[in-house]
Amino acid sequence: MAEEEWRGLMNTAQEQGVLGIALDGLSRLGTIISFNTRSTWFFELIGGTLTRENLNKQQIKVIGDLSELWDRYGIKMLILKGQANGLYYPNPLHRDCGDIDCYLLGEYEKGNAIIKGQEIIVDEDWEKHSKFDYKGETVENHQFFVQTLDKEWSKAINNDLFPILQETPIDWVDGRKIFLPSAQFNALFLTYHAMEHFLMGNLRLKQIVDWAMFLDKEKGLINWEKLNQACHKYNLHTFLGIMNAIASTSLGVELVDGCIMETNIKVRDRFMQAVFNDKDFIWDNSAGRWHGRFHYLNHVLSNRWKYKIAGRSTIQTLWFYISSYKERNH
Repeated sequence: MAEEEWRGLMNTAQEQGVLGIALDGLSRLGTIISFNTRSTWFFELIGGTLTRENLNKQQIKVIGDLSELWDRYGIKMLILKGQANGLYYPNPLHRDCGDIDCYLLGEYEKGNAIIKGQEIIVDEDWEKHSKFDYKGETVENHQFFVQTLDKEWSKAINNDLFPILQETPIDWVDGRKIFLPSAQFNALFLTYHAMEHFLMGNLRLKQIVDWAMFLDKEKGLINWEKLNQACHKYNLHTFLGIMNAIASTSLGVELVDGCIMETNIKVRDRFMQAVFNDKDFIWDNSAGRWHGRFHYLNHVLSNRWKYKIAGRSTIQTLWFYISSYKERNH
């Protein structure tokens, strides 16, 4: 490959949230692929990965500090996605990190009150979670696992996730001072979360690799019959099949009995083209609210094929948006 091609590949890796994983991949390939280790793009790759390592170390420390704060008041901190997903990676520090998402096992309001007691501003205007800054990290304290404002099926899936969390064991990660949800919970939650990114236009390779890493480590602990039933109930089954197929055919994950898989190559290819080429996020109020409204309308209508995969009506989606507009913008 020419230098320009290597640079283009690394730029794509950065855009897709997998720059550190790209370095891991090059390291595993060894002598199979040759390149100039004195190239500017390679030094930038090393520098970018070191930056990610430092950001992850900082975030892990902050999570530990926050967990200890809440623990003093008898509150358990459960981590959703994020650093929890990172634990499935060969090198968790190389995964791109974002916000800290947590659930306090029914102590949402108490958790917010404790943070306010630290003279920290807590934004509670969000329907799904509160939001605050803690030692330089953005934290989202969830009272719900999914958006429940405008979709009856979202409320139903949220209500189904609660008993899964209660009926399956949560794991204590000693070195991290956090709790993690079970594989059964994550299987449904991560599928829903990734599909929402897909519909909004910001699903990236990062979320697909997250799923592949999770699947590779936890597939044997998942009750696939129950997961498939839940995915059919909420029209997540086609999306799940696509994610499983990509994890298997492109990322080398060996599937187990019960894993549904999308066999239509054209559907999978169009899906991946959207992952790499989508630049149009569904929410855009940069030019005012009316611009944002028309942008939303255009985005939904232009992506009808995505809503077909999700088993959702575009007309119904637009009606939900209109009927909940005042609540979203109170």
